[in-house]
Amino acid sequence: MGERDLARATEALVSRYRSVAPATAPILASQVHVAAYAAYRMPATYAALSRVLGDLAERGLAPRSLLDLGGGTGAAAWAA
Repeated sequence: MGERDLARATEALVSRYRSVAPATAPILASQVHVAAYAAYRMPATYAALSRVLGDLAERGLAPRSLLDLGGGTGAAAWAA
C-alpha cells in the first residue's frame, strides 16, 4: 500500500461522502480504503469530540459513560 494508493482511496471516500446517491457497494471495500478512512476521518472525528467534551467539562458537565456504536475507528472512545 503506497502513498498514491492512499491518496486515491481518500479521494474516492471524499467523493462518496459528498454524493447524494446511496452507496451501491461497500464504502470500505479494501484495506487501503480502511487505512484511508482512518487517516482522513479519525483525526477530525477525534478533534470534534475532544472539543465538545472539553466544552462540557468547562461547564461542569462530565459524562460518566460513553456509548461508541463501533461504526468507525474508535475516535469517540479515544477522545473521551
